[in-house]
Amino acid sequence: MLIDFVKMQAQGNDFVILDHPGAALLNEDLSALAIAICDRHYGFGADGLVILTNSVTADARMIIYNSDGSRAAMCGSALRCLTRLQSKRTGRHCFELETDSGIKTCRLEPDDVCTVGLGKPQMLDANKQVDEFKGSLVDVGNLHYVVYTNDLSEAPHLLFGARLERHPAFPGAVNVHFAKLEDPQTITLKIWETGAGATLACGTGATAAVMSGILNHGLRDSVTVRMPGGEVRVSRDLPGGNFELSGKVFHIGTGQFKWKI
Repeated sequence: MLIDFVKMQAQGNDFVILDHPGAALLNEDLSALAIAICDRHYGFGADGLVILTNSVTADARMIIYNSDGSRAAMCGSALRCLTRLQSKRTGRHCFELETDSGIKTCRLEPDDVCTVGLGKPQMLDANKQVDEFKGSLVDVGNLHYVVYTNDLSEAPHLLFGARLERHPAFPGAVNVHFAKLEDPQTITLKIWETGAGATLACGTGATAAVMSGILNHGLRDSVTVRMPGGEVRVSRDLPGGNFELSGKVFHIGTGQFKWKI
């Protein structure tokens, strides 16, 4: 079969997106499809496969698979990409999208800046010691381990990300981030995502890093997060403690993928 897709990226976090595919495709092995279509040599290349489909509880639903075929519960970058896609296809600027981690509020702002509400993350352990590292374990609909350090020059996410991702100290696979405090409103972040490895950006990871920084390192409530692929803004709304993630997204192109031919 020929599968129509859209390719989008948010700060270099790139996705192959299926916009409301037919029911027959949804009954296929989507894990296998994700592995094939996300392959950067034999497929179209992406950090994940994302499906935008119907929802009975929200305006639409996001389903996401990592490039290794594993199902992801949440992805802030993909959610922002779908915000632009859903807005362009409906003409609406504000709506709700269902995810495996609950319903999220989304809005498209000028210049293709997309802002999504991620709710109130859970700080599971603000100072969790794992081997030689002390970091924060944060649930943003998916699990993140954030380590603040004074030096990112040796790419610690590449050196230690794979080991920490599936460390027995965690209840399951975690996204691993190394953050550097630049000033009270700016951090730099290096990223290792479960199921994808080193990526250029991670929206929920940026949110987890800001939450950890607010509690442990004097960050303010609105922070610019610098990642290899670009910048996002993470803001905490007081007194509720809800977090918003904001940043530009980009439409790369469209195409067709030959599947099982």
